[in-house]
Amino acid sequence: IITAEHSAARTVAMNDQIFILRPDSTVYYGKLVYDADKKQIQFFLDSTNKYNNLVLTAENFDFSQYLQLELGDFAHIGITSTTGAATQIHELLSW
Repeated sequence: IITAEHSAARTVAMNDQIFILRPDSTVYYGKLVYDADKKQIQFFLDSTNKYNNLVLTAENFDFSQYLQLELGDFAHIGITSTTGAATQIHELLSW
């Protein structure tokens, strides 16, 4: 469900030790890994495509609690980004 509500009830994982993202046209690579059996989701973020920098892990994460699946198995994925009151271009270079 799309919402801008930021609350403890909607927070599934947090990390305040992520490296500073440079506003200098640096390309960042992100990889999301979901293990349905372990119900674990991991997000890697780095300025190389080696995906060595794990920045977030959520345990006991069940996608079905957050997605309204079509026919019980299918979902549409969207990506958003924000800078608050600042202005910046966010480009998705590949998927």
